[in-house]
Amino acid sequence: NALNKIPGLRVASRTSSYTFKGRKDVDVEEIGRRLNVEAVLEGTVRRAGGRLRVTGQLTSTRDGLSLWSDSYERTTNDVFAVQEEIARSIARALEVRLTQKQGDAKLSSGTQNVAAYDAYLRGRYFWNARGVDNLRRAITHFNNAIEGDPSFARAHAARAMVYALLPQYTDNPPADALERTRADAARALALDSTLAEPHTALALASVNIWDWDNAEKSYIKAITLEPSYPTAHQWYGELLYNTSRLDSSIAETRRARNLDPLAPIIAAALGYSLYLTGRYDESLVEFKRGLEVAPDLGVLHSVTAFSHLFAGHAAEARKEMEIAVRNDPELLGRKGQLAYVYAHTGERQKALGLLEQMRRDGSESRNQVAFALVYIALGETDRALSLLEEAVKRRDDELLTAASPLDDPVYSPVRNHPRFLKILEQMDLLRFSRK
Repeated sequence: NALNKIPGLRVASRTSSYTFKGRKDVDVEEIGRRLNVEAVLEGTVRRAGGRLRVTGQLTSTRDGLSLWSDSYERTTNDVFAVQEEIARSIARALEVRLTQKQGDAKLSSGTQNVAAYDAYLRGRYFWNARGVDNLRRAITHFNNAIEGDPSFARAHAARAMVYALLPQYTDNPPADALERTRADAARALALDSTLAEPHTALALASVNIWDWDNAEKSYIKAITLEPSYPTAHQWYGELLYNTSRLDSSIAETRRARNLDPLAPIIAAALGYSLYLTGRYDESLVEFKRGLEVAPDLGVLHSVTAFSHLFAGHAAEARKEMEIAVRNDPELLGRKGQLAYVYAHTGERQKALGLLEQMRRDGSESRNQVAFALVYIALGETDRALSLLEEAVKRRDDELLTAASPLDDPVYSPVRNHPRFLKILEQMDLLRFSRK
Protein backbone atom coordinates (compact mmCIF):
# COMPACT_ATOMS: atom_id res chain seq x y z
CA ASN A 1 0.00 0.00 0.00
CA ALA A 2 2.84 2.43 0.81
CA LEU A 3 4.59 1.71 -2.48
CA ASN A 4 1.36 2.04 -4.44
CA LYS A 5 1.09 5.66 -3.34
CA ILE A 6 4.39 6.62 -4.96
CA PRO A 7 3.69 8.60 -8.17
CA GLY A 8 5.15 6.89 -11.21
CA LEU A 9 5.52 3.49 -9.54
CA ARG A 10 3.24 0.60 -10.53
CA VAL A 11 3.13 -2.29 -8.08
CA ALA A 12 1.91 -5.73 -9.13
CA SER A 13 -1.06 -6.92 -7.08
CA ARG A 14 -0.50 -9.06 -4.02
CA THR A 15 -2.57 -11.92 -5.46
CA SER A 16 -0.32 -12.39 -8.47
CA SER A 17 2.86 -11.70 -6.50
CA TYR A 18 1.93 -14.25 -3.85
CA THR A 19 1.84 -16.94 -6.53
CA PHE A 20 5.64 -17.01 -6.40
CA LYS A 21 5.92 -17.35 -2.61
CA GLY A 22 8.37 -20.11 -1.75
CA ARG A 23 9.06 -20.89 -5.42
CA LYS A 24 12.74 -21.74 -5.82
CA ASP A 25 12.34 -22.88 -9.43
CA VAL A 26 11.49 -19.43 -10.83
CA ASP A 27 14.16 -16.74 -11.25
CA VAL A 28 13.58 -12.99 -11.10
CA GLU A 29 13.77 -12.63 -14.88
CA GLU A 30 10.82 -15.03 -15.25
CA ILE A 31 8.88 -13.23 -12.51
CA GLY A 32 9.53 -9.93 -14.26
CA ARG A 33 8.19 -11.31 -17.53
CA ARG A 34 5.05 -12.85 -16.02
CA LEU A 35 4.16 -9.83 -13.85
CA ASN A 36 5.45 -7.22 -16.32
CA VAL A 37 7.64 -5.56 -13.67
CA GLU A 38 11.18 -4.20 -13.74
CA ALA A 39 12.13 -5.08 -10.16
CA VAL A 40 11.25 -7.59 -7.47
CA LEU A 41 11.17 -6.85 -3.73
CA GLU A 42 11.68 -9.88 -1.52
CA GLY A 43 12.63 -10.38 2.08
CA THR A 44 11.75 -11.84 5.43
CA VAL A 45 10.01 -10.78 8.62
CA ARG A 46 10.90 -12.44 11.91
CA ARG A 47 9.26 -11.80 15.26
CA ALA A 48 10.63 -12.93 18.61
CA GLY A 49 8.81 -11.59 21.63
CA GLY A 50 8.68 -7.84 21.21
CA ARG A 51 11.52 -7.74 18.67
CA LEU A 52 11.12 -7.45 14.93
CA ARG A 53 13.76 -8.20 12.28
CA VAL A 54 13.04 -7.26 8.68
CA THR A 55 15.34 -7.89 5.74
CA GLY A 56 14.66 -6.68 2.22
CA GLN A 57 16.29 -6.82 -1.19
CA LEU A 58 15.30 -5.13 -4.42
CA THR A 59 16.49 -6.98 -7.53
CA SER A 60 16.42 -5.92 -11.18
CA THR A 61 14.52 -8.35 -13.38
CA ARG A 62 16.60 -7.30 -16.38
CA ASP A 63 19.95 -8.61 -15.18
CA GLY A 64 19.35 -10.10 -11.74
CA LEU A 65 21.57 -7.49 -10.02
CA SER A 66 20.71 -6.09 -6.61
CA LEU A 67 19.43 -2.49 -6.63
CA TRP A 68 19.14 -2.18 -2.86
CA SER A 69 19.26 -4.30 0.29
CA ASP A 70 19.05 -3.61 4.01
CA SER A 71 17.99 -5.10 7.33
CA TYR A 72 16.19 -3.56 10.28
CA GLU A 73 16.07 -4.43 14.00
CA ARG A 74 13.13 -2.82 15.76
CA THR A 75 10.42 -3.44 18.31
CA THR A 76 7.12 -4.72 16.93
CA ASN A 77 5.58 -1.31 17.68
CA ASP A 78 7.90 0.20 15.05
CA VAL A 79 6.50 -1.89 12.17
CA PHE A 80 4.89 1.10 10.46
CA ALA A 81 8.06 3.17 10.66
CA VAL A 82 9.98 0.28 9.08
CA GLN A 83 7.48 0.15 6.23
CA GLU A 84 8.02 3.85 5.57
CA GLU A 85 11.80 3.44 5.65
CA ILE A 86 11.65 0.58 3.16
CA ALA A 87 9.31 2.51 0.86
CA ARG A 88 11.62 5.53 0.87
CA SER A 89 14.70 3.41 0.26
CA ILE A 90 13.07 1.74 -2.74
CA ALA A 91 11.91 5.09 -4.09
CA ARG A 92 15.49 6.33 -3.98
CA ALA A 93 16.81 3.11 -5.55
CA LEU A 94 14.33 3.42 -8.42
CA GLU A 95 14.76 7.20 -8.63
CA VAL A 96 11.05 7.92 -8.38
CA ARG A 97 9.38 10.68 -6.40
CA LEU A 98 7.92 9.90 -2.96
CA THR A 99 5.44 12.53 -1.84
CA GLN A 100 4.30 11.12 1.51
CA LYS A 101 5.22 13.17 4.52
CA GLN A 102 7.90 11.74 6.74
CA GLY A 103 6.39 9.51 9.44
CA ASP A 104 2.88 9.56 7.98
CA ALA A 105 2.47 5.81 8.56
CA LYS A 106 -1.28 5.97 8.88
CA LEU A 107 -1.54 6.91 5.20
CA SER A 108 -0.23 3.49 4.18
CA SER A 109 -1.40 1.23 6.99
CA GLY A 110 -4.72 2.74 8.05
CA THR A 111 -4.07 2.09 11.74
CA GLN A 112 -1.42 2.54 14.40
CA ASN A 113 -2.56 -0.60 16.25
CA VAL A 114 -0.08 -3.38 15.47
CA ALA A 115 -2.39 -6.20 16.58
CA ALA A 116 -5.27 -4.81 14.49
CA TYR A 117 -2.99 -4.50 11.47
CA ASP A 118 -1.76 -8.08 11.93
CA ALA A 119 -5.35 -9.36 12.08
CA TYR A 120 -6.18 -7.34 8.95
CA LEU A 121 -3.30 -8.87 7.00
CA ARG A 122 -4.38 -12.37 8.03
CA GLY A 123 -7.91 -11.58 6.88
CA ARG A 124 -6.62 -10.36 3.54
CA TYR A 125 -4.79 -13.64 3.05
CA PHE A 126 -7.98 -15.68 3.49
CA TRP A 127 -10.01 -13.22 1.39
CA ASN A 128 -7.62 -13.70 -1.51
CA ALA A 129 -7.83 -17.49 -1.17
CA ARG A 130 -11.64 -17.41 -1.69
CA GLY A 131 -13.87 -20.41 -0.90
CA VAL A 132 -16.56 -20.33 1.78
CA ASP A 133 -14.35 -21.53 4.64
CA ASN A 134 -11.65 -19.00 3.81
CA LEU A 135 -14.17 -16.16 3.57
CA ARG A 136 -15.53 -17.04 7.00
CA ARG A 137 -12.00 -17.07 8.40
CA ALA A 138 -11.44 -13.68 6.80
CA ILE A 139 -14.49 -12.28 8.61
CA THR A 140 -13.13 -13.54 11.94
CA HIS A 141 -9.80 -11.77 11.38
CA PHE A 142 -11.45 -8.56 10.20
CA ASN A 143 -13.67 -8.67 13.30
CA ASN A 144 -10.52 -8.86 15.42
CA ALA A 145 -8.95 -5.98 13.52
CA ILE A 146 -12.02 -3.79 14.06
CA GLU A 147 -12.20 -4.72 17.75
CA GLY A 148 -8.56 -3.68 18.07
CA ASP A 149 -9.14 -0.38 16.27
CA PRO A 150 -12.77 0.60 15.57
CA SER A 151 -11.51 3.50 13.40
CA PHE A 152 -9.59 1.14 11.07
CA ALA A 153 -11.31 2.06 7.80
CA ARG A 154 -9.60 -0.58 5.66
CA ALA A 155 -10.80 -3.36 7.99
CA HIS A 156 -14.40 -2.16 7.74
CA ALA A 157 -14.05 -1.96 3.95
CA ALA A 158 -12.56 -5.45 3.73
CA ARG A 159 -15.33 -6.95 5.86
CA ALA A 160 -17.91 -5.24 3.63
CA MET A 161 -16.29 -6.93 0.63
CA VAL A 162 -16.58 -10.35 2.26
CA TYR A 163 -20.24 -9.93 3.19
CA ALA A 164 -21.03 -8.76 -0.34
CA LEU A 165 -19.32 -11.79 -1.86
CA LEU A 166 -20.28 -14.54 0.61
CA PRO A 167 -23.71 -15.33 -0.95
CA GLN A 168 -21.88 -16.49 -4.10
CA TYR A 169 -20.00 -19.18 -2.17
CA THR A 170 -22.63 -20.70 0.11
CA ASP A 171 -26.36 -21.36 0.22
CA ASN A 172 -26.29 -20.26 3.87
CA PRO A 173 -24.94 -16.70 4.06
CA PRO A 174 -25.99 -14.47 6.96
CA ALA A 175 -29.59 -13.39 6.47
CA ASP A 176 -28.52 -9.77 6.89
CA ALA A 177 -25.48 -9.92 4.60
CA LEU A 178 -26.76 -6.99 2.53
CA GLU A 179 -27.30 -4.81 5.59
CA ARG A 180 -23.86 -5.73 6.97
CA THR A 181 -22.23 -4.87 3.66
CA ARG A 182 -23.85 -1.46 3.57
CA ALA A 183 -23.12 -0.70 7.22
CA ASP A 184 -19.43 -1.61 6.95
CA ALA A 185 -19.03 0.27 3.67
CA ALA A 186 -20.69 3.39 5.10
CA ARG A 187 -18.48 3.23 8.20
CA ALA A 188 -15.35 2.82 6.07
CA LEU A 189 -16.23 5.82 3.90
CA ALA A 190 -17.04 7.93 6.95
CA LEU A 191 -13.53 7.17 8.23
CA ASP A 192 -11.72 7.47 4.88
CA SER A 193 -13.59 8.77 1.83
CA THR A 194 -10.63 8.01 -0.49
CA LEU A 195 -10.97 4.21 -0.31
CA ALA A 196 -12.14 2.32 -3.40
CA GLU A 197 -13.11 -0.91 -1.61
CA PRO A 198 -16.29 0.40 0.09
CA HIS A 199 -17.66 1.60 -3.25
CA THR A 200 -16.81 -1.78 -4.77
CA ALA A 201 -18.65 -3.60 -1.98
CA LEU A 202 -21.67 -1.31 -2.34
CA ALA A 203 -21.66 -1.96 -6.09
CA LEU A 204 -21.79 -5.73 -5.63
CA ALA A 205 -24.52 -5.32 -3.02
CA SER A 206 -26.50 -3.35 -5.61
CA VAL A 207 -25.91 -6.06 -8.20
CA ASN A 208 -27.30 -8.60 -5.73
CA ILE A 209 -30.61 -6.70 -5.67
CA TRP A 210 -30.53 -5.96 -9.44
CA ASP A 211 -30.01 -2.23 -9.00
CA TRP A 212 -27.85 -2.05 -12.12
CA ASP A 213 -27.56 1.71 -12.48
CA ASN A 214 -26.38 2.39 -8.92
CA ALA A 215 -24.06 -0.61 -9.10
CA GLU A 216 -22.42 0.80 -12.23
CA LYS A 217 -22.04 4.25 -10.64
CA SER A 218 -20.35 2.70 -7.60
CA TYR A 219 -17.94 0.65 -9.73
CA ILE A 220 -16.99 3.72 -11.77
CA LYS A 221 -16.45 5.68 -8.53
CA ALA A 222 -14.19 2.92 -7.17
CA ILE A 223 -12.15 2.80 -10.39
CA THR A 224 -11.85 6.60 -10.41
CA LEU A 225 -10.49 6.53 -6.86
CA GLU A 226 -8.10 3.64 -7.55
CA PRO A 227 -7.60 2.94 -11.27
CA SER A 228 -5.23 0.05 -10.54
CA TYR A 229 -7.67 -1.85 -8.30
CA PRO A 230 -8.17 -5.23 -10.07
CA THR A 231 -11.28 -6.36 -8.16
CA ALA A 232 -13.25 -3.26 -9.14
CA HIS A 233 -12.43 -3.86 -12.81
CA GLN A 234 -13.26 -7.57 -12.50
CA TRP A 235 -16.61 -7.08 -10.78
CA TYR A 236 -17.52 -4.24 -13.13
CA GLY A 237 -16.74 -6.60 -16.01
CA GLU A 238 -19.14 -9.12 -14.47
CA LEU A 239 -21.89 -6.48 -14.29
CA LEU A 240 -21.24 -5.75 -17.97
CA TYR A 241 -21.68 -9.38 -19.03
CA ASN A 242 -24.81 -9.73 -16.90
CA THR A 243 -26.23 -6.75 -18.78
CA SER A 244 -25.20 -8.20 -22.17
CA ARG A 245 -22.45 -5.67 -22.93
CA LEU A 246 -20.09 -8.46 -23.81
CA ASP A 247 -17.39 -6.59 -25.72
CA SER A 248 -17.11 -4.08 -22.88
CA SER A 249 -17.05 -6.94 -20.38
CA ILE A 250 -14.15 -8.62 -22.14
CA ALA A 251 -12.25 -5.31 -22.22
CA GLU A 252 -12.89 -4.63 -18.53
CA THR A 253 -11.98 -8.12 -17.33
CA ARG A 254 -8.84 -7.95 -19.50
CA ARG A 255 -7.90 -4.77 -17.63
CA ALA A 256 -8.33 -6.66 -14.38
CA ARG A 257 -6.21 -9.53 -15.71
CA ASN A 258 -3.46 -7.13 -16.83
CA LEU A 259 -3.41 -5.58 -13.35
CA ASP A 260 -3.46 -8.98 -11.62
CA PRO A 261 -2.26 -11.46 -14.27
CA LEU A 262 -2.13 -14.58 -12.11
CA ALA A 263 -5.33 -14.15 -10.06
CA PRO A 264 -7.43 -17.28 -10.68
CA ILE A 265 -10.78 -15.63 -10.00
CA ILE A 266 -10.06 -13.01 -12.67
CA ALA A 267 -9.25 -15.80 -15.11
CA ALA A 268 -12.74 -17.15 -14.38
CA ALA A 269 -14.36 -13.77 -15.07
CA LEU A 270 -12.48 -13.13 -18.32
CA GLY A 271 -12.99 -16.69 -19.50
CA TYR A 272 -16.72 -16.52 -18.79
CA SER A 273 -17.01 -13.28 -20.78
CA LEU A 274 -15.41 -15.06 -23.73
CA TYR A 275 -17.64 -18.11 -23.21
CA LEU A 276 -20.77 -15.95 -23.45
CA THR A 277 -19.68 -14.80 -26.91
CA GLY A 278 -19.19 -18.41 -28.05
CA ARG A 279 -15.39 -18.15 -28.06
CA TYR A 280 -15.03 -21.45 -26.22
CA ASP A 281 -11.42 -22.22 -27.17
CA GLU A 282 -10.27 -18.82 -25.93
CA SER A 283 -12.24 -19.19 -22.72
CA LEU A 284 -10.65 -22.57 -22.04
CA VAL A 285 -7.20 -21.00 -22.33
CA GLU A 286 -8.12 -18.49 -19.62
CA PHE A 287 -9.66 -21.13 -17.36
CA LYS A 288 -6.54 -23.27 -17.70
CA ARG A 289 -4.41 -20.36 -16.53
CA GLY A 290 -6.57 -20.00 -13.45
CA LEU A 291 -6.56 -23.71 -12.66
CA GLU A 292 -2.77 -23.83 -12.82
CA VAL A 293 -2.74 -21.44 -9.86
CA ALA A 294 -5.88 -22.62 -8.02
CA PRO A 295 -6.68 -26.23 -8.95
CA ASP A 296 -9.23 -26.53 -6.12
CA LEU A 297 -11.37 -23.51 -7.02
CA GLY A 298 -14.79 -24.94 -7.78
CA VAL A 299 -16.09 -22.07 -9.90
CA LEU A 300 -13.18 -22.47 -12.32
CA HIS A 301 -13.99 -26.15 -12.85
CA SER A 302 -17.66 -25.26 -13.32
CA VAL A 303 -17.11 -22.66 -16.04
CA THR A 304 -14.53 -24.94 -17.67
CA ALA A 305 -17.14 -27.70 -17.77
CA PHE A 306 -19.69 -25.53 -19.56
CA SER A 307 -17.17 -24.29 -22.11
CA HIS A 308 -16.35 -27.92 -22.87
CA LEU A 309 -20.06 -28.77 -22.96
CA PHE A 310 -21.03 -26.23 -25.61
CA ALA A 311 -17.81 -26.81 -27.52
CA GLY A 312 -18.96 -30.43 -27.90
CA HIS A 313 -16.49 -32.06 -25.48
CA ALA A 314 -18.93 -34.19 -23.46
CA ALA A 315 -16.46 -36.31 -21.50
CA GLU A 316 -14.36 -33.31 -20.47
CA ALA A 317 -17.50 -31.42 -19.41
CA ARG A 318 -18.64 -34.25 -17.13
CA LYS A 319 -15.18 -34.65 -15.61
CA GLU A 320 -14.76 -30.94 -14.81
CA MET A 321 -18.26 -30.58 -13.40
CA GLU A 322 -17.79 -33.59 -11.12
CA ILE A 323 -14.66 -31.92 -9.74
CA ALA A 324 -16.58 -28.68 -9.19
CA VAL A 325 -19.20 -30.51 -7.12
CA ARG A 326 -16.51 -32.05 -4.92
CA ASN A 327 -14.81 -28.70 -4.41
CA ASP A 328 -18.00 -26.76 -3.54
CA PRO A 329 -19.91 -29.12 -1.23
CA GLU A 330 -22.03 -26.30 0.28
CA LEU A 331 -23.48 -25.25 -3.08
CA LEU A 332 -26.42 -27.34 -4.21
CA GLY A 333 -26.28 -25.34 -7.42
CA ARG A 334 -23.12 -27.20 -8.40
CA LYS A 335 -25.07 -30.48 -8.31
CA GLY A 336 -27.79 -28.85 -10.40
CA GLN A 337 -25.16 -27.87 -12.95
CA LEU A 338 -23.76 -31.40 -12.96
CA ALA A 339 -27.23 -32.88 -13.52
CA TYR A 340 -27.66 -30.41 -16.38
CA VAL A 341 -24.38 -31.60 -17.92
CA TYR A 342 -25.41 -35.25 -17.50
CA ALA A 343 -28.78 -34.67 -19.17
CA HIS A 344 -27.30 -32.54 -21.94
CA THR A 345 -24.73 -35.22 -22.80
CA GLY A 346 -27.17 -38.13 -22.94
CA GLU A 347 -26.65 -39.39 -19.38
CA ARG A 348 -30.33 -39.03 -18.46
CA GLN A 349 -30.36 -41.72 -15.78
CA LYS A 350 -27.38 -40.14 -14.04
CA ALA A 351 -29.17 -36.81 -14.17
CA LEU A 352 -32.33 -38.31 -12.63
CA GLY A 353 -30.29 -40.07 -9.94
CA LEU A 354 -28.54 -36.83 -9.03
CA LEU A 355 -31.88 -35.05 -9.00
CA GLU A 356 -33.11 -37.48 -6.33
CA GLN A 357 -29.95 -36.85 -4.32
CA MET A 358 -30.53 -33.11 -4.60
CA ARG A 359 -34.01 -33.57 -3.14
CA ARG A 360 -32.43 -35.29 -0.13
CA ASP A 361 -29.81 -32.54 0.28
CA GLY A 362 -32.11 -29.56 -0.27
CA SER A 363 -35.53 -28.63 -1.54
CA GLU A 364 -37.06 -27.12 -4.65
CA SER A 365 -38.70 -24.44 -2.49
CA ARG A 366 -35.30 -23.23 -1.27
CA ASN A 367 -32.94 -23.98 -4.16
CA GLN A 368 -35.13 -23.14 -7.12
CA VAL A 369 -32.41 -22.25 -9.63
CA ALA A 370 -30.45 -25.46 -9.01
CA PHE A 371 -33.52 -27.57 -9.75
CA ALA A 372 -34.66 -25.33 -12.63
CA LEU A 373 -31.42 -25.99 -14.51
CA VAL A 374 -32.02 -29.72 -14.28
CA TYR A 375 -35.58 -29.42 -15.55
CA ILE A 376 -34.45 -27.26 -18.48
CA ALA A 377 -32.01 -29.97 -19.53
CA LEU A 378 -34.68 -32.66 -19.07
CA GLY A 379 -37.10 -30.72 -21.27
CA GLU A 380 -39.57 -29.93 -18.45
CA THR A 381 -39.88 -26.27 -19.42
CA ASP A 382 -43.00 -25.31 -17.44
CA ARG A 383 -41.63 -26.80 -14.23
CA ALA A 384 -38.31 -24.99 -14.73
CA LEU A 385 -40.01 -21.65 -15.38
CA SER A 386 -42.21 -21.99 -12.31
CA LEU A 387 -39.12 -22.46 -10.15
CA LEU A 388 -37.34 -19.51 -11.76
CA GLU A 389 -40.42 -17.35 -11.10
CA GLU A 390 -40.25 -18.33 -7.41
CA ALA A 391 -36.51 -17.56 -7.37
CA VAL A 392 -37.24 -14.05 -8.65
CA LYS A 393 -39.63 -13.45 -5.76
CA ARG A 394 -36.83 -14.46 -3.35
CA ARG A 395 -34.23 -12.40 -5.25
CA ASP A 396 -32.08 -15.51 -5.33
CA ASP A 397 -28.38 -14.71 -5.94
CA GLU A 398 -28.10 -17.87 -8.00
CA LEU A 399 -30.16 -16.30 -10.77
CA LEU A 400 -26.92 -14.51 -11.66
CA THR A 401 -24.23 -16.85 -10.37
CA ALA A 402 -25.51 -20.12 -11.88
CA ALA A 403 -25.72 -18.74 -15.44
CA SER A 404 -26.01 -15.22 -16.80
CA PRO A 405 -29.68 -14.95 -17.86
CA LEU A 406 -29.31 -12.83 -21.01
CA ASP A 407 -26.60 -14.71 -22.89
CA ASP A 408 -25.66 -18.03 -21.29
CA PRO A 409 -26.60 -20.89 -23.66
CA VAL A 410 -27.89 -22.82 -20.64
CA TYR A 411 -31.08 -20.75 -20.96
CA SER A 412 -31.38 -21.06 -24.75
CA PRO A 413 -34.36 -23.47 -24.59
CA VAL A 414 -36.46 -20.94 -22.64
CA ARG A 415 -34.91 -17.60 -23.59
CA ASN A 416 -37.73 -16.43 -25.85
CA HIS A 417 -40.55 -17.90 -23.77
CA PRO A 418 -42.97 -15.17 -22.59
CA ARG A 419 -42.61 -16.31 -18.98
CA PHE A 420 -38.80 -16.08 -19.14
CA LEU A 421 -39.03 -12.62 -20.72
CA LYS A 422 -41.21 -11.62 -17.76
CA ILE A 423 -38.50 -12.92 -15.42
CA LEU A 424 -35.93 -10.76 -17.21
CA GLU A 425 -38.23 -7.77 -16.89
CA GLN A 426 -38.60 -8.35 -13.13
CA MET A 427 -34.80 -8.50 -12.81
CA ASP A 428 -34.62 -5.23 -14.78
CA LEU A 429 -32.57 -7.02 -17.43
CA LEU A 430 -34.99 -6.96 -20.35
CA ARG A 431 -33.90 -3.41 -21.25
CA PHE A 432 -30.40 -4.75 -21.90
CA SER A 433 -31.53 -7.60 -24.13
CA ARG A 434 -30.02 -7.58 -27.60
CA LYS A 435 -32.64 -10.00 -28.96
